[in-house]
Amino acid sequence: MYYEAVSTGKVDSRMLSKEISTETTISPTDVNVVLFALGEKLQFHLQEDKTVELEKIRGVDWGLNVRKKKKKKTQN
Repeated sequence: MYYEAVSTGKVDSRMLSKEISTETTISPTDVNVVLFALGEKLQFHLQEDKTVELEKIRGVDWGLNVRKKKKKKTQN
């Protein structure tokens, strides 16, 4: 099953950190550090043209695959 991303609003990392911390024993600051590290690793692996699979988060397998756009050559 594939999901289509449709935005109905915006949630920032601070909100996510607070929400996750209320459901765990981890402080919002520590959650934010983990989210930052996750973002760094996602960026690195996606830039290496790898597919990132996040298995079984809430029973759903998530996959990210990003392709770099080729820059158009400008003629002067």
